[in-house]
Amino acid sequence: MTLCAPVVINGSPEPIFETDNERTYFLTVLKIHPESSKSEIKKIKENNQQGNKKFIPNEMQLEILRFCVNPYSKKEILSKIGMENTYYNFRKIVLPLIQKELLTFTIPDAPRSKFQKYVITEKGAELLKEVKSNY
Repeated sequence: MTLCAPVVINGSPEPIFETDNERTYFLTVLKIHPESSKSEIKKIKENNQQGNKKFIPNEMQLEILRFCVNPYSKKEILSKIGMENTYYNFRKIVLPLIQKELLTFTIPDAPRSKFQKYVITEKGAELLKEVKSNY
């Protein structure tokens, strides 16, 4: 999937990419969807100012949520998305899903257990439904 694909799918205007001949800068302009209401935008801005920023998972994280309908280990999850089984990859990609309660432990009392697996939560399933309905 290209960068522009989700934008085109949801009906937003195409992004504008700009740079100079020497490539000393890169500018991207993403215009708001024409059907977005000003009150909706105002509400989002107010929520962001109050610290209520909505977590928007990236494609890899969405793939993990879809995959984790059944419990899988850290190694299995990272392998599924083509990543090496390192703590850095886990911390950057999987851990935010746990922190946002989209994934949960199968052994909550022993988060470092070698038998630990991860499974999608109800909140994670709701997010997937929301994402699916937007495309």
